[in-house]
Amino acid sequence: MERNKFLVFCFAFVPGAGQMYLGMMNKGLAIMVTFWGLICIAGFFQLSFLFFFLPVIWCYSFFDTFNIKWLSL
Repeated sequence: MERNKFLVFCFAFVPGAGQMYLGMMNKGLAIMVTFWGLICIAGFFQLSFLFFFLPVIWCYSFFDTFNIKWLSL
């Protein structure tokens, strides 16, 4: 099934949502839980150094979405 390229691009901005849109539910959920869980843990325990990992997770999720999309062609 062909996915809409614009929607893939839009969903790629939310960590895990792009993977879930492309049918990889477990991978998308794991990325989403990791991203939002890290925010909750860092905020609750005031461990600001953990916020350093958020852009790393976001970039991984963003570019992994496009790798999944373009490799499945």
